[in-house]
Amino acid sequence: NVFNSPHNKVRTYLERIFNFNKSIVILKNCLTWIAIKLDETSPQIDVEMFEEKLIDFFKDSKAVLIKGLSKLECCMLISMARLSTKHANQPFNLEMVLHEYKEFCYV
Repeated sequence: NVFNSPHNKVRTYLERIFNFNKSIVILKNCLTWIAIKLDETSPQIDVEMFEEKLIDFFKDSKAVLIKGLSKLECCMLISMARLSTKHANQPFNLEMVLHEYKEFCYV
């Protein structure tokens, strides 16, 4: 049984997820993902499934989002970040971002 293993890794993984975020929704999503992975070839839950999901859970979500951006989108994102630091969390519009982008490109 996965939950009564001698090393009890699964319990440790579940506790790490719970300590990171106390929401039951996160736990439900994790267990749902693991249940979806079950099929005829692997009909039982094993520790490796929890390890794989735990790695996915603690990945940097910002890095995952940025990974799929084009060069132009990355430059615009950098321009927005520069605007945020220059104007101390004041709102800005697309025209301001475009102006910052032009400055960024010609520097």
